Amino acid sequence: MKFVTFQGAGARTEAGVLSGDRVIGLRAAGFGDMLAVLASGLEGRAKIESFVSDPATDSIFELSSVRLLAPIPRPPKLICIGLNYRDHAADLRRQNLDVCWIAIIKRGVLRRRMWLS
Repeated sequence: MKFVTFQGAGARTEAGVLSGDRVIGLRAAGFGDMLAVLASGLEGRAKIESFVSDPATDSIFELSSVRLLAPIPRPPKLICIGLNYRDHAADLRRQNLDVCWIAIIKRGVLRRRMWLS
């Protein structure tokens, strides 16, 4: 399954599944957004698979009629790792290839920055 977040005609944002040239919205299956889909785990996936196999008519959208958005529009946490690949570090002409940094960003605020060696 290819999960997407999309905006339909009513400017409402919704989680969905891409199926060929259609998007099947998951709101009718009980999933308001992609975070709800991810939080539902394996049980949610089984529920989505069942719903997608026989979706409600008003949950089917032509791909050309919707706007695809970022899969998770407002992620609650981002973990950024820089210079963790030797080739990338070498491309940047870094001398110390045994060190990388990690930044944890939560709700748009840098929470922690660490250097690892």
